[in-house]
Amino acid sequence: MRTLQIYSDESKQEPRHEHPYWIWESLNAIPELLSICAEEDVQEKVQDISRMIAEKDISKVFMIGRGSSYFLALGLKYVFNQLTPYTTQCMVSSVFMEYPPNDLDEKSAVFIMSASGKSEGDLAVMEFANGRGAYTVAVTDVAGSPLAGAVENVLLGPGGAKRELPATRSYATALFRMTMLVVELGSRAEKETGISEYVEAVGSLPRIARELMDTYETQAASVAEQLQDCRAFYVLAYGPNYANAEEFAMALNQSTGIPSIAYEMENFIHGPMQALTADEGVFLLAPDGAAQDRMLRLVQAVNTIGAKTVLLGTDEARRKAGADVFIEMPAGLPEGITPVLYMLPLWQTAYALGQLKNYIHPDRLSMTKPEFVEAFSKLMSKDKWVR
Repeated sequence: MRTLQIYSDESKQEPRHEHPYWIWESLNAIPELLSICAEEDVQEKVQDISRMIAEKDISKVFMIGRGSSYFLALGLKYVFNQLTPYTTQCMVSSVFMEYPPNDLDEKSAVFIMSASGKSEGDLAVMEFANGRGAYTVAVTDVAGSPLAGAVENVLLGPGGAKRELPATRSYATALFRMTMLVVELGSRAEKETGISEYVEAVGSLPRIARELMDTYETQAASVAEQLQDCRAFYVLAYGPNYANAEEFAMALNQSTGIPSIAYEMENFIHGPMQALTADEGVFLLAPDGAAQDRMLRLVQAVNTIGAKTVLLGTDEARRKAGADVFIEMPAGLPEGITPVLYMLPLWQTAYALGQLKNYIHPDRLSMTKPEFVEAFSKLMSKDKWVR
């Protein structure tokens, strides 16, 4: 697999204390990393895993992970259900072992998402899955990681180990590689669900990602300035992009310390919306899809209450909704592939907002503070968070 030198100065390992942080370099490498994922080496691995699933007569797919790795599985569930015949479930890795599904057996494929491949507890989870006879695949960025040696196959990413804690490139590239796999599985299954649209979209996605990030980079600081006085944020989405709502809410919490929470659109309407106030901000992700009209009407409802609205969608969606802040997204793509793209300007926004008031260290988060190091040592002493 072709590699990419992500960090501009490989000779200096020390932490950075001003822009550009390590995470900034990772974020801007995403389009090129997506291009590498689309190359022959990764495509051959995708085809190999697809063949093994067919040969083993797999009927069930379990996708497991923690934090960002779990969130990306949530988005993949929808495209799995649309394009393939497999029953699909998403679970937190530890919960998967502690409260195992009754139907985990040799007809199951277990995909464990872990960028580092060394999250504490994952080896025990894979030993459990292997013991049940499941076909196990690690979706990771580190070839020589302990996790890579504990599974039958590895869908390897091109980024390698990260220096920063937050997931950006690892989330985006894992989501893309797994989407490529789902499209391949759908092609083999010959399920009539618009597979040709997905094949075409996968091929163009790295280019679209580069154009999107370059365009939005000129707007990110302005968007952050408009949001800097919000005391809290809600992030709302539907369908596959609910994964991004969870990921972005966590990114906002991590990078700014501002309370941020994700909701599926209908769950927000039927409860938390009652507590919305004019000094809060609401991000609304509205790709073209079955629930878009409902989301655009929600934009108008939130505007009526007085909270600041940030809409991500196509230009047509903007004309219908009238949000306070608009982030234009590409049109004409199948909804199931949009999560890879919709997350990009959200990360750029979180970084810009964090820089505006220098809330939390972008790379190390609160792990620069001794009390947090001590706290996390009680939870994951062997993990990447505590060094």
